[in-house]
Amino acid sequence: MECNIGDDHYYPNNFNYYDINTEEQQKALQEEMKKYSENPKKIAELSKKQMEFIPKTFKLGMRPMIYTAIPLILFFKWFMDFFSTAGEVKFFGIFSWFWFYLIGTIIFSSILRKVFNVV
Repeated sequence: MECNIGDDHYYPNNFNYYDINTEEQQKALQEEMKKYSENPKKIAELSKKQMEFIPKTFKLGMRPMIYTAIPLILFFKWFMDFFSTAGEVKFFGIFSWFWFYLIGTIIFSSILRKVFNVV
């Protein structure tokens, strides 16, 4: 098997980017682009291949965001409706529900991080 030898990596001439996962494909394309940084035609060709991954990565990135955002939006809508019908509710005499939630979340998450040694 004949290989193209670059700076510190080599790829076979029949290297198929579609045989490996998306992250590895993008890394391999970036390394190829570095290797051919002086050749604008090769860079343009590799850029076109790299553009093919945008829909895949967009789809993978949007799915978790939608699963998180929709319940969060519904939660805040419910809170707004609940506290608007309850009247002017103040927590600790000064905080509206939003500020109480925000400050409480920050404090509670920092406590959980310390307890479970996260970060």
